Amino acid sequence: MLSRYDDAEGKFSPEQIEDKIEDFEEKVSGKLTNAPTGRFLIAAGIFGALVIPCGLPAAGAISLPFLVNAAKKAIRNGHQAEYVAKTGIFCHLLNHSEIAQLIRFTGRNFIIDQCVQAHIDGMKLTGAAIELVEMIEGELTPTSFAEVKKAFAPEPQKELATVSAVGNSTKLGAIDVPAQTVGSSGTVEPETGTMPVISPVDYLVGDRLRTSLVVSVSGGGKDYLLSNALRKFLEVYPQFRAIVMDCKDDPKEYGYFGDLARVKVYRLNLATSSDSTISAWIDAVLDDFNSRPEKTLLICNEGTLVRDKSKRYVDAIASLVSSGDSRQKYAWEAGQSGHTDDLKINGAARSRFRPMVISMSDEEMQIEAILRAKWLADSANDMQACRSEMRRSPVGRAWSDGQRWYAMPKLENYAGYDRDSRSFTQQSQAESQTENQPEIEANQQVETIQNTEEKEDKSNIQKPNLSRSDLMLQIGILGEWLDKNPGLSFSQQYANYSAARKGFSRPEFRYLLTQVENLDS
Repeated sequence: MLSRYDDAEGKFSPEQIEDKIEDFEEKVSGKLTNAPTGRFLIAAGIFGALVIPCGLPAAGAISLPFLVNAAKKAIRNGHQAEYVAKTGIFCHLLNHSEIAQLIRFTGRNFIIDQCVQAHIDGMKLTGAAIELVEMIEGELTPTSFAEVKKAFAPEPQKELATVSAVGNSTKLGAIDVPAQTVGSSGTVEPETGTMPVISPVDYLVGDRLRTSLVVSVSGGGKDYLLSNALRKFLEVYPQFRAIVMDCKDDPKEYGYFGDLARVKVYRLNLATSSDSTISAWIDAVLDDFNSRPEKTLLICNEGTLVRDKSKRYVDAIASLVSSGDSRQKYAWEAGQSGHTDDLKINGAARSRFRPMVISMSDEEMQIEAILRAKWLADSANDMQACRSEMRRSPVGRAWSDGQRWYAMPKLENYAGYDRDSRSFTQQSQAESQTENQPEIEANQQVETIQNTEEKEDKSNIQKPNLSRSDLMLQIGILGEWLDKNPGLSFSQQYANYSAARKGFSRPEFRYLLTQVENLDS
């Protein structure tokens, strides 16, 4: 029956696909709840029909197997219902007819990915689900169906394999990337006889583009990773262009995405902007992104904040996840939460992202909160492995591909600003001083002139020709202005206060300042 299935992606709008997925998720949840109830009713009916002619003991003995079977079914269904509610994965529970209906909307890949993930998580699959996976994957048979788990969740002996002198490759999900280790200098380099360290940049770029979600606590290094991955992406995909949503607008971090060919950067500090400004800014970015016909990557470094401000952005990313391949448009979103409530989507939509989580030392509680979202496989829900990889990392961080944890290598800092130490690197400071040398010399000249003027002013003080009451009023007004504008030189105070327009010469203004200082002391 499954041989007539065809991949029908692109025939329906993202809204239609999303609605159909939600309908089937509710349908499956309803079946899990109602099926045990029917079995209990059958057991009760058998007991009631036999209790009079056969007696209480005989009726109980005959109906007991049905009752036990119903209880076992209720327990299994309870586990499945809890799994569906937490993860949004339900396709492993569909029958032939239901798969035939859903596949018209989602295509094969969505259903297969959910079935494989459910199998990895230890859930039982229906015969129809197993048959579909075997048919599409080709080499899988009922006796070798465990090979699915090997392909998607590398075994420990595979992960701990040494790297030969001529090089080796480690299987990361379905992506082949070089096996590398962290050297003493913190760089990633091949080495023999050590545990392989997978590059998060290679994982994010991958051998097949996908819309990805990077989750980390604040300061975890999301912009570090995205800036490195973007450069690798532009190198691997020269036909693509990128649009970056920099939601921090921090001048110290402009270097992450600055001066890159084929990249357009939109900057706005969401923390200090009004909702109307944020909404208009997001609309401008999405209008630009949607106007580009194909081969475009959208990067957002604070997706959790953007999702909270714009439903249009949520819908746009959902559309990319559903049908981005056909339009060759993708998104990399970084945020601080992987919970469905914060993402404004259901578990089924979340499961279609390529996942990545970054952890950092002393932030274990936040990472545990991320893992409780039940977005990653159970094999990644291991804080002991996470801590071990953080200790092995030269930057005190670990990352997960959704299956296991890896030590984070030291990545290139394109901004030159180290958030851990709250300082610029020596190289970036030297480059900044070289670039700004003419400006520094000009500022020094201005400062010299201002110092000379101030020395002259200090020896030239004159009382304004005002009555006592007017003089006290002017001193009070100037004192209030100085409280709001601290740290200015005398020349800056004279200019910014518009003292000349108010009729005060520099000596007279110096007199007023002196009176304010006397009052403060």
